Amino acid sequence: MGLSKTLSYESWVESTAEQKQSLCNEIAARIAEPQFTFTGLKSHRYCEREEVLGLFEHAGKEFVLIPANEAAIGFDVNEFRPTDAQKESFTQGQEEVRDVVPVTMPEFLERFTTRSRTVKVGSMLVECVPEKPSRLPADPNLPEVQTLMRGEASRLSEFRSEFIHDDEGARKEIVVWRERSITRKEIEEEIRAQKFRLPTSDEWEYLCGGGATTLFRWGDNNPSDWRENAAYRYDRNCFFLDIAHDTYALEAVTEPDVFRGGDGGGAECSGDPIFYTWFPLATAFLCRSLANPQPEMHWSDRFQVRRVFDLE
Repeated sequence: MGLSKTLSYESWVESTAEQKQSLCNEIAARIAEPQFTFTGLKSHRYCEREEVLGLFEHAGKEFVLIPANEAAIGFDVNEFRPTDAQKESFTQGQEEVRDVVPVTMPEFLERFTTRSRTVKVGSMLVECVPEKPSRLPADPNLPEVQTLMRGEASRLSEFRSEFIHDDEGARKEIVVWRERSITRKEIEEEIRAQKFRLPTSDEWEYLCGGGATTLFRWGDNNPSDWRENAAYRYDRNCFFLDIAHDTYALEAVTEPDVFRGGDGGGAECSGDPIFYTWFPLATAFLCRSLANPQPEMHWSDRFQVRRVFDLE
């Protein structure tokens, strides 16, 4: 798109509200395709960090302006100081391992996290909530869809449903969708045709942690169970992104052999000690063995995509 070089994180933070609004209106006006609408500025607080963000809308989906930045990402194992509870949980997990050579906590963390480094991230518009490309909207007027929305069972293979729960675990709503078979290659072609792309792995890591180099985006500690301080997990992060809160979900990035944001639910489903079940939500967590490098293979419902539009 070719905006001015002043669209940096530093200049954005230092600009006034009027200047931010003017810049966002300019961005929306200069993008011919896809069309974006600037919906306003939002003051958003996550943990102890507060950001003023520019929000946009495209085809009913929310996007946020991410100014260019040079930021630290990755995880320095040598700087990590685990709590006694984390040490105990890790040791418990190692004792439960069978037919595998035990490792130390630093060795384990180093094996599954990216190294500390500094990266340059360009200015872009980023989709706030990732989509599951295997899901298509279901017509709510169809009798079979209404059956599922009432929580009743259906034998139709074309449609799927799931309960959405609130932070307390109570059922909030039922979501129904039409299942489709799609490959990674087809997904990437769809995204390119829309003038978007996937984020790179480095970009995803910056978007998740916002430059924080702690183990998790909220700090180094993990709660002692899934419901304690659940807001850290479920709340939008510092960039107002819904990201890395479900260990079963995996976000695709540009690199075909990498997924981010979870482990496919392996640790959680296996009932591993609490440190292991929280660990896949770590910002720098990376497990290539879960990736699917074959572009012709069909994706399951657990895979997600987050679209990015470059501004420079």
